[in-house]
Amino acid sequence: MTHTSVELAYLDELHNNGFPTAEVIPTGGNCTAISIDFGQAGQILVTDGEDALTPESTDACYVSVYDSDRADLGAGAQADLSTVAATVRRLRRESLPGSVLKAHESMTVQGSVNDSNWELTPTDEGFDLRWNDGVANEWSEEFDDLSTALARLAVLMRCGETGWSTGFAQTPKYFADHADAFFKEVTA
Repeated sequence: MTHTSVELAYLDELHNNGFPTAEVIPTGGNCTAISIDFGQAGQILVTDGEDALTPESTDACYVSVYDSDRADLGAGAQADLSTVAATVRRLRRESLPGSVLKAHESMTVQGSVNDSNWELTPTDEGFDLRWNDGVANEWSEEFDDLSTALARLAVLMRCGETGWSTGFAQTPKYFADHADAFFKEVTA
């Protein structure tokens, strides 16, 4: 399938901002939508406001939320290319049933490993993982969902358990982008 410049622009924006599974889907005729599938939680579609992206679509769009049976949940918002990823993130947090972010929004977890203290805290945009080296250095990374933040914390724990003979091999963004593929591979 050949993509229009509008579709490519939205795909690039979503892929580069934490939604690597965004894809163009046909909606009938010469129309498409961009789908971000969240499995059992549901799906978010990006359209031009008329239930599809047409070859004539501008960079204005409408983001709408559907449950896992593809029923419209009635939640949606206008967006444009520069705000589409933030809009998808907000609607996911506010509207998808069983959202991990809703279920754990008041949780803060703290711990330590091998003299390094860490803390995992919910934020308006997702989860913040902070840690230090027990001396003077501190780090902070933001993740959209709890499962990715916990996976990154597991890697941090592993590094500490090896006495820091190993460290992170990838950036937080690379890790988050590839965590989704890992989760799809290890779940059914």
